Amino acid sequence: MINKLFKSFLILFFCLFLQKAEAKDDLKIAVFPFIITAPSTYSYLGEGLCDILSSRLSQNLLFETIEKSEIKSLLKEKKVDYADLEALRKLGEKLDVDWVIVGEVTIFDKKIILQTTVLSILEPVGFKNYEFRCEKLDNLLKNLNILSKEILKQIIGDRLIYKVNIRGNKKIENEVIINQIKTCKGGLYTKATISEDIKRLYK
Repeated sequence: MINKLFKSFLILFFCLFLQKAEAKDDLKIAVFPFIITAPSTYSYLGEGLCDILSSRLSQNLLFETIEKSEIKSLLKEKKVDYADLEALRKLGEKLDVDWVIVGEVTIFDKKIILQTTVLSILEPVGFKNYEFRCEKLDNLLKNLNILSKEILKQIIGDRLIYKVNIRGNKKIENEVIINQIKTCKGGLYTKATISEDIKRLYK
């Protein structure tokens, strides 16, 4: 399919990125239950939003989300103010995670406000706040999907693929090669995807 010279170049290219990515794979994230400031009928959102966000993030091969039971057990031992970043960072260290995510949903006068903080455990000033406003619960879930993508960009922005260049091929057209690999623009560099691409090119 692809000449041996190009295969060797492509494999070398992939291996270099594998070495670069090695230390950052399998990032551990703790998504804490959301604080709900609203009538009691909305109390279910606290763990519900936590579960949905954890599920969205865990779909990415680079992320490992901590079990909710482990987080709840730690919160029983010591209650923490989500605004206290230093306290959150200490909890993150106890959980042995790289990132902590906390949030609050406020519902009043037919308005819904979703506020979230994404905190790096290793970087002293590594945090970012997000805020979304809407009027319907359906839109709240849509905002949660947007939030998960924003978190993805924040945590692994340097892993996003902005461009794929095919070089060294003389007889095989670029489109043929692109159609054989899963690595693509807008995707992520992961060991699993790269390994699959290498095996596919060897067939």
